[in-house]
Amino acid sequence: MNALIYLRNEKRALVSNISKIIRHKGGYSEEEEIIESSDFDSFQIFDYNYTFVGNETVAISGADILYVSFSN
Repeated sequence: MNALIYLRNEKRALVSNISKIIRHKGGYSEEEEIIESSDFDSFQIFDYNYTFVGNETVAISGADILYVSFSN
């Protein structure tokens, strides 16, 4: 599965073969919740920091994300 992340600055980030999303409580060092691929259907964006992990690893503030599109 791939995740295409649409950003507020009209750019996009692609994460191929995404395996998990980490939602961080504060800074990127504080882990709050790991969202596994089986739970991507219920993924919601809040004002947290996120790390998308797959072939690429992308760290983005939730405030910068418009939406995320998941595809096979």
